[in-house]
Amino acid sequence: MKKILLSETNPDAYMEVYAEPSEKAKPAVLIYPGGGYYALSDTERLPIVEFYRENGFQTFIIMYSIGIHAHYPDPLTEGSKAVWEIRKNAGEYCVNPDQITLVGFSAGAHAATMLANLWHKDISRKGTDIPEGGNRPNATVTGYTPTTFEDFYIKFPDAMKLELGNPESGPKNLLGGKESGFEEFSSMTTIGMISKLTPPAFLWKTTADFPESSLEYALACKKNGVDYELHIFNDDSRCAAMEFDQKRAVNYNPNFEKNTQMWPEMSVNWLRKIYNLYVLKSAYEGDK
Repeated sequence: MKKILLSETNPDAYMEVYAEPSEKAKPAVLIYPGGGYYALSDTERLPIVEFYRENGFQTFIIMYSIGIHAHYPDPLTEGSKAVWEIRKNAGEYCVNPDQITLVGFSAGAHAATMLANLWHKDISRKGTDIPEGGNRPNATVTGYTPTTFEDFYIKFPDAMKLELGNPESGPKNLLGGKESGFEEFSSMTTIGMISKLTPPAFLWKTTADFPESSLEYALACKKNGVDYELHIFNDDSRCAAMEFDQKRAVNYNPNFEKNTQMWPEMSVNWLRKIYNLYVLKSAYEGDK
C-alpha cells in the first residue's frame, strides 16, 4: 500500500493505493469510509478493499478531510484529485480509466455523491490542474447515504448537544467561508444536484436508516435519465458495511438480515452490468 497526498494544508487527507499488478486492466473502486465527517471508520476500509479485490477490482481508499478540516469544497477537491490520480495513472495501476466507481458509506457516501454531481463544475477542480472531465466518476455505490442536510437536527436531535462537547463533530464543519458556494446546509443536499451528467447509481439502506432520502435520490435519477438501482432492506439494524461477514468484519455482527448481507454481491453484479463485464469471479483468479 502507498499513500498519495490530496491536500496541501491537511496531511491527513490522502489516498491509499491497494492496486495490484495485472496483465489486463480492471475496474477500480475508490472507497469512501463513513464516520460523520469527524472520523473515518475502520469497518468501511479494509473489509471493503478485500471484498472488491477478490471480485476483480483494483482498490483505493480516500481519507478525505474531516472534523475542523472538512469545510467544503475541500473534501470535493480531494475526491477530484483521487479520481484523477487513478485515471491519469491507469496504466501503472492496471485500471480501466472508464470504469472508476466511488463506493461510499454514510458521510463517505455523501462525499461521494457530492463529487458524482459536481464533477463537471469548476468548483470541483478549483486550484488544481485536473483537465475537464478528468475527475468524473463512472458510477457510484453508496450505502446508508445522507443526501439531505436541512433536516439533520430533526433526525438527530441530540447532535447539537454533542457538538457543544466535541467541536470536530457535526455538519456545521462542512460549511465553507464566504464565496465558497457552500455557506448553507442546502448547498450540501445532493438530491437537487442530480442531472443527466450524474453517473449511474447503486443505492442501498435498511429501513432503520432513514430510507426516504435514497428514495428521493433514485427518483431524481429516474427523472434525469440516470441509470440507478435501489435496495431498501427490511432490517432493524443500521450501518451494515460488511460487519455480517465473519471473515472480514472488524466487529462481527451476525444480526443483520440475510437480504441485507447480499448488498456486496448485488453491487458487483450491477457494476458488471453497467460496465458490460459479464464475467464470473473465476475469470479473475489468474490475476491474483
